[in-house]
Amino acid sequence: MKKKVVALMLSLAVAVSALSGCGNEASTGTNETTKSSTSTGSSASAESSDATESSAEEEITADYFAGTELTIAIVAKPDDQSTDFNEKPIFKLMEEETGIHINWIVIDEGVSSERKGVMLASQDQPDAYISMIRPTDIVNSPELFYDLSEEGLLEKWAPNLYQEYAVDHPNVLDALTWSDGSIYSLPIGSYASDITGWHQSFLSINAEWLEQLDMEVPTNADELYEVLVAFRDNDMNGNGDTTDEIPLTFQTDSWKSDLSLMMQMWGIAGDGTHVINAGKMLKDGEVVSTYDTENFRNYLEYMHKLYAEDLLDKEGFTQTSEQYSAKQASETPIVGVGFTWSNSSFKQEQGVYQLFYFQGMEGVDPYFMGSKNANALTDWSAFGFVPTADSNIEAVLHWWNYMGSTEEMKQIAFGNVEGVHYEVLEDGRIQRFKAPALGEPGYVDTWTNGLNNNCMPFDPDKQIVPESTGFNAERVVLTNDIVDKGFCAAEGEGWSYRIAPADKLEERSFIELELKEYIDSFHAEAIMNGVTDASWEAHLEQLKAVGYYEWLDFWKCYAANSWE
Repeated sequence: MKKKVVALMLSLAVAVSALSGCGNEASTGTNETTKSSTSTGSSASAESSDATESSAEEEITADYFAGTELTIAIVAKPDDQSTDFNEKPIFKLMEEETGIHINWIVIDEGVSSERKGVMLASQDQPDAYISMIRPTDIVNSPELFYDLSEEGLLEKWAPNLYQEYAVDHPNVLDALTWSDGSIYSLPIGSYASDITGWHQSFLSINAEWLEQLDMEVPTNADELYEVLVAFRDNDMNGNGDTTDEIPLTFQTDSWKSDLSLMMQMWGIAGDGTHVINAGKMLKDGEVVSTYDTENFRNYLEYMHKLYAEDLLDKEGFTQTSEQYSAKQASETPIVGVGFTWSNSSFKQEQGVYQLFYFQGMEGVDPYFMGSKNANALTDWSAFGFVPTADSNIEAVLHWWNYMGSTEEMKQIAFGNVEGVHYEVLEDGRIQRFKAPALGEPGYVDTWTNGLNNNCMPFDPDKQIVPESTGFNAERVVLTNDIVDKGFCAAEGEGWSYRIAPADKLEERSFIELELKEYIDSFHAEAIMNGVTDASWEAHLEQLKAVGYYEWLDFWKCYAANSWE
């Protein structure tokens, strides 16, 4: 078993050497994970342990654990304000049918990284994490997680999911398998996308404010600057307060609102989840650097101009997801421009906010992450549901499997309501309806009603999806425009998902400790204080010192799926 101390003892020189160049043979990890069928991190009863000692031929019915008074603990970081997860329809139904009660440990997205670090260092682990764990967490602490590749485990305790991920869509389980054969997770979100609509947010602008000012949606950086100045200098919402308008807001370290999304306007196709992830991009089939380019410097200088003139939300570097959401959803609009997955986040009628993009610098087209018809797995989705080593693994898998046992159960888990969002056809497929928009009769907030994208994926072969309408139609129009203009990777040529060998992930994780700290600091300080020729030259030298180019070597090997 590789211990956490290994990463701490590695020298940067060793990491640099190991990541240089790409070979043709995949490395084989040596992870060994301790197994346990009893839950030391939850209140699983002795009765449940007895119940799990069954023969391989025994039929596992939905109510297998009924009467055991079994409780399992699960950590999640949803994007809603639910006061009690067990009041969600899906979990009421599941507890009634399975007899398993969940002790939910809910963590706000804004502090999830810090809280996760504390939890992983604790001796008292939950039974599973949802949308929290990443491959490097497993590399650093493999002993904390359960290896699901154990023969017969998934077939017996998660048969429906095994059928879907290993038989019907074998590429899914293949993508979740480490080079040594281990499997630590089951997916959430999506594992395939047959539409133009990859997972990223876009800029959105208050169209009503533009109309008041007789201005158009900006198409370049200069026009955006003029619009933001007008938003700042006028009482746009007409409430008598000329200081409460926020021209441009964002939230650091958020998948849907990180400021690094703005880099795409300068031709840097980061993925938006964190500043460091914009440090590499795939263009014309090649992995290229970004943080040593003039595009990046121009982006920083422009953002500094906005910051210095009070056009950029200065709370954006520290605000939580609740604070960001509250600004977006203010009853009296206060946000001019923000990042959003869908304009429904602004809690205004359709048409009040409009998705857009612009050209950041002359001669450089915007360039966005993703491509049409791409494999939709990411670290987030591939490591969506991760059981821990000391969990009551049979009960955890049985519970998760029951949530995904039918396409109808998946709809309920997502937060959809039968008759409003879908119906079950005679052949068992799901007919999806156009969902009522905010303010319309029957509107349902699927994040609060269910788990939304934090539940297991829908089978794309078993759903009939309506043409996108309402708020979601805006995304389709925008992404189709991006594809048509070639402002993204060619169809099917985006990043393919795979799990790198454990030793390579360990080396990358070691480099990222210092690289991430540096990039976070430089990015924020450059925006707040500006960039000079001297500070830029120092930045270029520092990139070498913190292993930026060795980090890029990892991603080149990853893209080629070729490892030394």
